[in-house]
Amino acid sequence: MGYCDRPRRPSLGNDGENRNSPVHQPDCWALNVWLEAATALAVSDNCLWPLIRLKHRAWYYGVMQVSSDSLLEIIEIIQSDLPLSERRLLVGQGLLEILHAQTFVSYVQGRDGPFYDPVDINLGADSLKAYDDHFRYVDAITPQLFGKPGATRISPALNANDEFIQDFLHRRHMHHGMNFFARTPAAGRVDLRVWRERSAGAFTDTEVRLLNSVGSLIERLWSRPSAIDGVHLTPREAQVAEQVTAGLSDKQICTKLDFSLPTLRTHLRHIYDKVGVHNRAGLAGYYAQHEHHHH
Repeated sequence: MGYCDRPRRPSLGNDGENRNSPVHQPDCWALNVWLEAATALAVSDNCLWPLIRLKHRAWYYGVMQVSSDSLLEIIEIIQSDLPLSERRLLVGQGLLEILHAQTFVSYVQGRDGPFYDPVDINLGADSLKAYDDHFRYVDAITPQLFGKPGATRISPALNANDEFIQDFLHRRHMHHGMNFFARTPAAGRVDLRVWRERSAGAFTDTEVRLLNSVGSLIERLWSRPSAIDGVHLTPREAQVAEQVTAGLSDKQICTKLDFSLPTLRTHLRHIYDKVGVHNRAGLAGYYAQHEHHHH
């Protein structure tokens, strides 16, 4: 159906039931609502009218109000000017609600893979640290999914003889997962990882398509981060690097960029690792030397 086509009226069966209602086609209509929104965003800078039309059609076809509202909220978040980490968390909250999932994680891709700047819902700092310190090195699943751009689902076997599956995923009640990785992978790209507990069941084909639409929209609309001579920094890291180069103190940077000292130090550690320096002086020298590559 084209975006300007008139919606067809509900088809009634002999018993008077609406054959186009969510009772008969729950996944089809919800997905149609999302895909039309994604299309509208992709072709229009002013999304007010497409979103109003979308809202009308969600109501017209009887799509559950909570689902249509959540989809619209995700769209608005994706096109907002909120900080990247906040956008990722809010998108994650919306996905958990729509997909009836329990755990969300999102990483930013670095030079050596999708392992940087994580945000999470219902996983926790201790689990993120355990993954970064140990489990990422025995994780055979993420590299596999990373090699399959787009959204991919996975349900590791309960009896799998695998340390990552048994001691990390299943111990944290993550039994059914979906990951989205960008179709054009590059440093700075954002991924989406959603997990369900065992009793919730595996993700459906429609849910895979929905996550794929969300991820594809993010890939299209969220610009790639800044680069220093091929070293890709997240937008926040680039801001920190610029302030360090300008000679601002840690306290001044925290005030200007509105975050805590521990957060600043985390950003600095990631920047040092990416650039290959050990301190602020080294970063300032490297940044000044390669600054022309920004232009």
